[in-house]
Amino acid sequence: MPRLRVSSLQTPSGNILFAGVETPGPYEVTGPPTAAGMRDVIAELRERSDLVIVDGAVDRVAALAGTRGAVIVAAGAADSATVAETALDTGALVARLRVPGFDAEAPGITVENALTETLVGRFIAERESRQIVVNDPTQIALRGRAAAEAFARLRIRCRRPLRVVAATVASAAAERQFEPVDFGTAVANATQLPTFDVYRGARAA
Repeated sequence: MPRLRVSSLQTPSGNILFAGVETPGPYEVTGPPTAAGMRDVIAELRERSDLVIVDGAVDRVAALAGTRGAVIVAAGAADSATVAETALDTGALVARLRVPGFDAEAPGITVENALTETLVGRFIAERESRQIVVNDPTQIALRGRAAAEAFARLRIRCRRPLRVVAATVASAAAERQFEPVDFGTAVANATQLPTFDVYRGARAA
């Protein structure tokens, strides 16, 4: 494996190594633990490749801040106990990531830090009708039903929208299994995105 560069960025496994792969095989890939580190790695890879794919967990959406790349949301049976709950959480995540850009001509309230449940509750209680503007969707600290209610009752907007293009579903996990077709349909309905079943290798809905 030709080694290209050893980065100063640290991971639990040591320094990040940029390398080219000459033969296929199993490789353990570990990324940086911070959003800033992830952006540095992506920038480095873009200098060497036309396509960069980042696999990240839902609690690492901060790495998406400012990206102009396509975002694919993954939903799995490991996420929640039921199809309905998983679909709701996935739909709320997609709504959060697809917050539209703000209207510079319309009145609004700028939220510089995280948009939390407490702040949302206050805006709803005050019947706020102006735009609630965040810099980017990663500042929205809402999930599940709290997120769904916030997007239904408030005009949440952002300065730097993301581009969410599709969803995937994985119906089997160590804890449980979902009926594949029902799961795919539920996630497709909740997200209103093209949804693909990674086990069946086909579009779910």
